[in-house]
Amino acid sequence: GALYSWGAGQWGRLGHGDEANRLVPTRVANSGNACTRVHSVAAGSHHCLAVTSSGALYSWGAGQWGRLGHGDEANRLVPTRVANSGNACTRVHSVAAGSHHCLAVTSSGALYSWG
Repeated sequence: GALYSWGAGQWGRLGHGDEANRLVPTRVANSGNACTRVHSVAAGSHHCLAVTSSGALYSWGAGQWGRLGHGDEANRLVPTRVANSGNACTRVHSVAAGSHHCLAVTSSGALYSWG
């Protein structure tokens, strides 16, 4: 389905392309369309993760310590697909987010961690 977020927007953790606070639930752009139908989400203190129905993983917010999984420490203001997620070998089934790290389990049972 579609993804909505609200609250403190610092570091882009709400996924709306800016750092503004949202006082009411606001739909994250492009979520819920045929390519990015959200299956599950996880929220850390400064970042968020979403898994699509096809097993692709998206992350956004504060990138410090590599917690977004993009191989750098850049912040992402909008949901950004984590490379290689959702292909036949790394279809993500579930995710968890801590303050400075993340975990993902693939549909084949492999566990990934980063941050």
